[in-house]
Amino acid sequence: MQDSLWVDTTALFRAIIMSSTNSASVTAKNDYCGGAVGRCDIGAVYKTVNTGAVTATNGGSCGGIVGRSNGTIIQCDALCDLTGSDYVGGIAGLGTNLSGCRSMVRIFSEGECLGAIAGDANGDIFDNIFVEEELDGIDGISFAGIAYPLPYEDFVQLEGINPIFSELNADFYIDGKLVRRVALTYGGSLKSWDVPKIPAREDSFGVWESFEMTNTTRSMTINAIYQPWLTTLASEGEHPILLAEGEFSNEAVLEVEDTTPKVAVSSVTSKVIATYSYSISDALAPGNDEYRLHLRCEEKGDISVALRTDSGDKELATGRDGSYLVFKAPPSGELVVLYSQTKKIIVVVFIILAVLILLAFFAYMQKHFPKEPKQSGNPKRPPKEKKQKKPKPEKKRKEKKEKPPKAQKKEPRAKRTKTEKRSKSKKTRIEAQEALETQENSSEPWLDEDFTFHEKHPEAASSPAEQKPHLDIVIGSEIDRKI
Repeated sequence: MQDSLWVDTTALFRAIIMSSTNSASVTAKNDYCGGAVGRCDIGAVYKTVNTGAVTATNGGSCGGIVGRSNGTIIQCDALCDLTGSDYVGGIAGLGTNLSGCRSMVRIFSEGECLGAIAGDANGDIFDNIFVEEELDGIDGISFAGIAYPLPYEDFVQLEGINPIFSELNADFYIDGKLVRRVALTYGGSLKSWDVPKIPAREDSFGVWESFEMTNTTRSMTINAIYQPWLTTLASEGEHPILLAEGEFSNEAVLEVEDTTPKVAVSSVTSKVIATYSYSISDALAPGNDEYRLHLRCEEKGDISVALRTDSGDKELATGRDGSYLVFKAPPSGELVVLYSQTKKIIVVVFIILAVLILLAFFAYMQKHFPKEPKQSGNPKRPPKEKKQKKPKPEKKRKEKKEKPPKAQKKEPRAKRTKTEKRSKSKKTRIEAQEALETQENSSEPWLDEDFTFHEKHPEAASSPAEQKPHLDIVIGSEIDRKI
């Protein structure tokens, strides 16, 4: 069997719709859109109730009960929002024979023929009442006894009034499941604790559909919508002073206030460049104990960030990413930007130590190697004393025998006889003996020609007889050497 049967014909039915209730939203692309009936040419609609929104996207003739009716509408109630172009009404967009109906609607349209009971109507019309708000009864006009308003407090006190008008609720749904129903008062407000929290998911956070927290005049159905987490949160301005990394919802707020003192504050090791008070608030995201923050700082050099606490400034591990200082900090507090002067102090201390070492060196040199005081004028320098050379021991030099002058002509040497040779040898021996006797009689030691050391001993005999053998030996050796 076919799922549907399409017939190219138009059929008219004479029927009655009675005691029908609709709470769903109804949407039509063109004309004739109603909460119970789109178009009714013959028949009647009796004691029908609609609380769902009705929307005609590209057309008119939009009504809370009937879009267009040529029949009869009796004792019907409408509590809804309507959207269309022209002929938009709380009970009927365009209708006839309306009686005993109650209406509490809001219309969103810029077209013509708008009314809390009907956009336009004719026939028997009486005893139609609506809540006094912004709309009039029929086509912008209210008629006493026909289509007239009452204040909400009086309206809900009418005899036989439907409870839907007095029982206003806010229903909260997550994934189609009702998680909370909150009773509302007409013109009242919802409290923050009335709105349930949406459980976060690993990759997304939940938010409620837009709804009115104040001046509530209608029942509301609010659904939860899940969205992916935001990873970055920035403070206001074209160039934000502070950025935060983490998981944030669309309701997260980052506030920053510049609290830098007018007079610069500095210590021995650091100088305060700026101070900022900040806070991160997010009602939907889970509370984080720490965030990765980026603080804008144009200063260059050895710069770090500290977190001001009751016990003093606690320096944070700080890096740099372009014009921003990067560090981790809690959701709120006061940040202190510090310029470190430690390197300057080290350089100054090094210079001072170097100067002290040089001064100590000069003082030592002056003490142990003093300079002679300079004289006034231009005195002559005293001549340097020449170092006296130690006398070297004189070596005994052998006297060179003087050579007799050469004769112009050498005469032939006469041959000596044996007698002459013997007399000459005897003469030489006698001279040597005399020289030895002279030296022996002396008290000082002496050296002979052979460099033999001789010393006179007191024990030696002084008689010539006793000395004779000694002399003979010496003389003999002398003679032998000369020969």
